[in-house]
Order: sequence, then C-alpha cells, then structure tokens
Amino acid sequence: MNIPMVDIKKQFLEVKDEVYREWGNVFEKMQLMLGENVRAFEEEFSSYCGCKYGIGVNSGTDALVLSIHALIPEGSTGVITPSFTFFATPESIVLTNNIPIFVDIEPETLTIDPEKLSSFLSTLERNREGHPVYKGITIKAIIPVHLFGNPARMDRIIEISRKYNLKIIEDSAQSHGAEYKGKKTGCLGDASAFSFYMSKNLSAIGDAGMITTNNEELAENMRRLRIHGQTEKYRHEDIGYNSRLDEIQAVVLRAKLKRLEKWNKRRNDIARIYLDELKELPIELPHILHNSKQVWHMFWVKCRERDKLLEYLRKNGIGAAVHYPLPCHLQKPMKDYPVVTTMEITEETSQNILCIPIHQHMEDKEVFYVIEKLRKFYK
Repeated sequence: MNIPMVDIKKQFLEVKDEVYREWGNVFEKMQLMLGENVRAFEEEFSSYCGCKYGIGVNSGTDALVLSIHALIPEGSTGVITPSFTFFATPESIVLTNNIPIFVDIEPETLTIDPEKLSSFLSTLERNREGHPVYKGITIKAIIPVHLFGNPARMDRIIEISRKYNLKIIEDSAQSHGAEYKGKKTGCLGDASAFSFYMSKNLSAIGDAGMITTNNEELAENMRRLRIHGQTEKYRHEDIGYNSRLDEIQAVVLRAKLKRLEKWNKRRNDIARIYLDELKELPIELPHILHNSKQVWHMFWVKCRERDKLLEYLRKNGIGAAVHYPLPCHLQKPMKDYPVVTTMEITEETSQNILCIPIHQHMEDKEVFYVIEKLRKFYK
C-alpha cells in the first residue's frame, strides 16, 4: 500500500468537471488577471473567514510581505515571530527590511508561547508611542502562526498586543477554516496571510494567496501594493509588487471552497481515529484545546527514535515527513537575528517531530494501515 501525505490528483478529480466548465468561460472572455472570478473568490473567502475584505495575491509569502509592508511601511522595526514555522514567515520580515525577533513555542499547540513573549516584553522600556524597544530596535508587530491547522492562543496574544501597541499579522497559511473561541482564523488580527499552495487544505493548482482584513483603508493600500502601487493605469503612489491572483487559480479555489467544510470534517474524523488508536504508544500526540477547532493540516507525533520511525514508515509505503527539521533561528540567513527567549521547546520539537498522512481522501483502510505499522514498530 502507498499512502502519500497529500493526494493532489484525487482532490482535483472531485472538482474537475466544474473547473473545466468555468475555465472554458474564462478562456472565452480572455480576462485572465484580477477578473470576475478573482473578485468573487475574494468576497467568498473573506466572508467565509468572517472578514470584510479579501485581497488575492500570488502566494502566501506575498500575502505576508504585503501585510507587513502595509502595516509597517517605515521598515527597520522588530517583528516578533516563532522560530518553529516555515521559513517564509521570518523571510517575509527580512524582505520588508524589518528584523525578525524569535520567541519559543508552547508544547501543547506548537504555536508561539504567549507567556514567554509577555515575560520578554515586560523587561523592555517603551518609546512615546508605547512600543517596546529592544537593544535599539523598536518592536511594532507580532506574527502568530496557526501551525498545522491549530490556532495560536489568540486571546492572550491580543491582550499582549494591546498592552504594547503591537500590530497582529496572522500567519494563517495552514489554518483555512480553523476557529478560536468561535471565530475563524483570518479575522483575529489586523491582517491575515493565507497560502493556497498545492498541499494546503484549500489549494490552488500552483501558487496563490490571500490577505484578509476588516480595515478598509488597509485593504485599499494592499490592493495598490499588489500592482506596483498603482492607483490607475500608469499612476503610482507607492513602490509595490507584482503579485496578482489569476482567474485560472480563482476558478479552482472557488470550486474547492464549497467543499472545504466537508474536507476539514474528514480530516478531523481521521485525527480522532489517530488520537484514539495511538494513545497507548510511547509517543507524544497533539493536544486539542477545548476552545479551538483544528483543521489538521498536519497530524504530528513526537518520539526520540524519530529518524528510525521515519525510515520504517517510508519502507512500508507511508509518506511520513519531518516538519520542520531545522528551526528558523538556526537557518544560515537568520543566525544574526535576535533570539529573546530560551528555545527549548522549539529545538526539542525539531529533533523529535514526525508528521503522518492525513488528508480528506484517505480511506479508513489506509488510516488503519498507518496505525497498524506504528503499532508494529513499537512492539
């Protein structure tokens, strides 16, 4: 049996007929960039998230870059981020001429630890605007990452951000449909960045991204930024980017959005089977917070024999993977940026984490095959 981490082909086959029909309409009109499907998807997805505005862009990375640029246009400021995340999170901070400041994660959620963050900020002096200042770096924003479909502890993060006058940019690249205390991720901060890369719960057939916000002025700013800062043809107010969502991807995303709740429910059902069937094994399993709704972009386990288990599962046709083997603060381009808390949980997690297959097109027999092989490994 061969069980991949994600089955892109099966996912596309479910929407193929609708997508091919709508693609025909797109090619008939030949309006391929920022057309009616992009506008419709921006409205549909932002409404799904509980936000007023959606701005379609080229990728999740661009969504982060434009959000940071719009919220901190002056640059050269500190932006707090966890280190246990995909490299694009701190990379987007550097690309906007800002400074990533790394904070540890908490073991239950693998998201940024608000108590370590609070302890760090409490030691700092503040400037006239109330921003904390660390070694000459004015800190103006925080990027909580809703990792693997699991929301960060946003009530505490919002409380901290208000106390220290910090903007919140949610990294929602892996959390389409996740909820925290009844509200979907994507509407909990000043802006939120989504990725629709092919492996995501809601995916395009290449790269695509979206920014959501409730701030009309911010939304208009980011609409300009995605087209070279353009207000009208050949009139530019800002130095911007070339980052537009195209009609081809928007058609696919509109079709898949209709099925996202059903697909997330199936992921949740699989996760519950894993949690129930694997609880007796000598491995650490994910925690489910009572006040959040996870969407299980990844299902992780932690064990000290991670590399041996990875090799064993792959030999048995199971597409397990390590996310992430080297935390961002230890990556070569990031080594000179501030690490302001201990990184005990981040580094331990990187050494021991392993992700096993979970996606909406897995059959029960495939789920139990993974369970069977895990049990056999630990006999």
